[in-house]
Amino acid sequence: MGDTLDLSSAAQKALREFYADRDRQQTQFAELKAQPKGDDDDVARLAPITMEAFKEDWGVSQFWYDDQTATTLAEQLLAGADERSCIAVISAPSVFVKMRHLLAAGRSRDTSPTIWLFECDRRFDVLGGFCYYDFNRPLQLPGETICEMLGSGGGGGGVERKVMLMLICHAAHFKGKCDRIICDPPFLSENCQTKTAVTVQWLAQPDSSPRRRNVDDDSSTLVSGADAGSVTSEADQPRVRIITCTGATMTDVITARLYRRLGVRTTTFRPRHGNALSNEFRCFANFECADWTWEE
Repeated sequence: MGDTLDLSSAAQKALREFYADRDRQQTQFAELKAQPKGDDDDVARLAPITMEAFKEDWGVSQFWYDDQTATTLAEQLLAGADERSCIAVISAPSVFVKMRHLLAAGRSRDTSPTIWLFECDRRFDVLGGFCYYDFNRPLQLPGETICEMLGSGGGGGGVERKVMLMLICHAAHFKGKCDRIICDPPFLSENCQTKTAVTVQWLAQPDSSPRRRNVDDDSSTLVSGADAGSVTSEADQPRVRIITCTGATMTDVITARLYRRLGVRTTTFRPRHGNALSNEFRCFANFECADWTWEE
């Protein structure tokens, strides 16, 4: 006979609490999934959802921001946004959840922007606006109903043609639609950063470069790279706000190669994580604001 493992009363209590918490979360997710979802969730549906309901999976590099960081980033994405705006959140679900809370607390649905979460963790499907996203397939994005019809037999043609049309349609649905984008690529590798940047540039509305007003003729001229440092007033903000948060080791990849055309630079803001992640993190953006300036 094998040895019986006897747990102390404290260990047994901790184990019971663990299973009770797991069961509570599973029940909450089941109830949320059973509710009808529209394009935007109402306040009652949003209220119980916090990042505490989504345990981090360090195996897939999940590290949630602390509340202050999530709030700062969410507020900057929402600044100046209205019902015509479309905000893309790529691999940064804590910012997405915070934006939902801010919108639920302070705006009517008529003035709220459209918000999309591009994320590989399907647990977030309980939230409206979830789009499954794998950075290894940077342009394989969800599409409109017509795309689903093609995949189920509509449109005629062979299987290969249908698959090709679906992929094209899915990606085209989001092309050039977003005027505010944040991404936090899950891995500190050039491969992951590059593929995520492909998605960012595909989603961004045309002409995402910072602009500077010419006071002589009241016209605007494009500015990029180092010249973008003169952009400070609200009127001079870029048409598309782009933020990317990642490890400091990726600085040259971000600013000198992937996002240079979009005027993205290192900012003074330092993202923090709830679990005190040891990696030195940076926030890069193509605009300055009350929460950060560009580093010299």
